Amino acid sequence: MDKLTLLYLALDDLKKQGWVSFNLKDFAYDHHLPYADVIKDIPSKTSVLTLLLKKTAEQILSNSADGEETTKDQLLDLILQHLDTLSPYQDSLRSLKETPLILNTLSVWRTVESICKAFMIKANLRPAGILGHIKVQALTMIYLATFLTWLEDDTFGTETTLLFLDKRLREAENLSTYVDQFRVF
Repeated sequence: MDKLTLLYLALDDLKKQGWVSFNLKDFAYDHHLPYADVIKDIPSKTSVLTLLLKKTAEQILSNSADGEETTKDQLLDLILQHLDTLSPYQDSLRSLKETPLILNTLSVWRTVESICKAFMIKANLRPAGILGHIKVQALTMIYLATFLTWLEDDTFGTETTLLFLDKRLREAENLSTYVDQFRVF
């Protein structure tokens, strides 16, 4: 069985069982799969989330056209598109609220960090140097906070998520503009 099929089966089980109850050993047993094969492709519960985030980000980056919007608007669009791509799995992902610390794991942070860096490059924002690294970290924090907001958002068109993200990106843009005034290197 390929990795994506395993991912979708795991997401379906997460929707039924919740994050706390889900474990890979039972998952392999329930689906009549060798446990060794399962953990080769999905070595941990956290890998279910990171794999989903990576796959959906790849879709967004390959399908999105370069825009002529502001950098903030491009980042807003990319992040919202990413969350829209995740929406079929929102019920499965809502079980993450049982253990929100999962988003603080290094593997999730690194995955979201690489996605945010790719989004910044797509939005023509250079994530190089110390300031670039700080901007990537800031966008990663904004993304994760927005993700948690999105998990709970039941408004039409995820309006709460949109407003939350727009406000955070505007604040980051203002701070970035301020910091860039003092750049001496």
